[in-house]
Amino acid sequence: TVLRMRRLFLCFFAIAMLPAALYGRSVINADGSALAAAMMATALWLRGIVVPQLMMPARQSLWLTLGALTKAPNVAFVLLELRLLTQGRRWQQLALATLPAIAAAAIWAFGSGADTAVWRMVEITGLKPDAFDPSAKVADLIHDPLRFPAAVLGAWRGYGVGGLWRQMIGVLGLFDTVLHAWIYPAASVLLAGTFFTALPLLAADRYRVPIAAAITTLAYIFIVYLISYLVFTPRGLNTVWGVQGRYFVP
Repeated sequence: TVLRMRRLFLCFFAIAMLPAALYGRSVINADGSALAAAMMATALWLRGIVVPQLMMPARQSLWLTLGALTKAPNVAFVLLELRLLTQGRRWQQLALATLPAIAAAAIWAFGSGADTAVWRMVEITGLKPDAFDPSAKVADLIHDPLRFPAAVLGAWRGYGVGGLWRQMIGVLGLFDTVLHAWIYPAASVLLAGTFFTALPLLAADRYRVPIAAAITTLAYIFIVYLISYLVFTPRGLNTVWGVQGRYFVP
């Protein structure tokens, strides 16, 4: 599927070959699978736009579901499919493409108690488990909805967006393996250069595609920070713990 999207081949290739992405595939974790599912879902989505006859909701549903089960933020990719609603009442296709992923993510979250090894944070910090209770933090947000955006801004002031970008390019291991300094700007330029290509889109899709992509990106970022806030951040802190640049490779 990716190979058939010839105009975007270099873009997909550049993302897949980022040092952080290569490292994610070389160790035992979910990063490699999450990226693969995200790339397949994106490629199928774009192919269905460029060649509507090749739109396959069932196959798209499979990759969206695998992505959501691999890493929770990948559930944001179901938002790409909302474009179907702008082309008439395609409720059946939309439901087939998105509902299995949403249901699978919800079932896993409730069935496992949304366990993300919070015990690590208890051991590292020495705090009681109650300090990381997500339900208590949800209650705090209900009473003070601005607490979460303030914590995100506090995190950005603490480590800077530039630090996350370097991690996304490749700060490996337990942040103890840093690449040569020149690699980060060079890889950034090469990566950004692959983003600019002309796609054979209809006039209406020239607006729908970037809007859908922007909404999905913002939702993905929101979910990453929300999960980190609810799970890894001690209650009462005006920052967000646990966010790493590698989470944003997909």
